[in-house]
Amino acid sequence: MSHYHDPADLKLLGEFKKLAPAEFKGFVELDSIVGRDDGKIPRKYRELIALAVAHTTQCVYCIDAHYPLNPRFQ
Repeated sequence: MSHYHDPADLKLLGEFKKLAPAEFKGFVELDSIVGRDDGKIPRKYRELIALAVAHTTQCVYCIDAHYPLNPRFQ
C-alpha cells in the first residue's frame, strides 16, 4: 500500500451498506444529525464536535468530511 487515504475509497460505501445494513443506517443517521440546520445545538458546533471526534478516532475520511474548509461549508 503506497498511501493511507484514497478518496476513491468512498465509492465502497455501497458495499458497506450491503454488508452491514444496520451499521450503515446508523452511520447515515448520525451524519444527518450533524448536518441538520435545526436543533438546540447550532450546526456549527455539531460540525466542530464531529471534527473533534474525527481527530480523536484519526479517521481521515471523517476529517475530510467535517473539515471547515470543505467546499460544502463555504
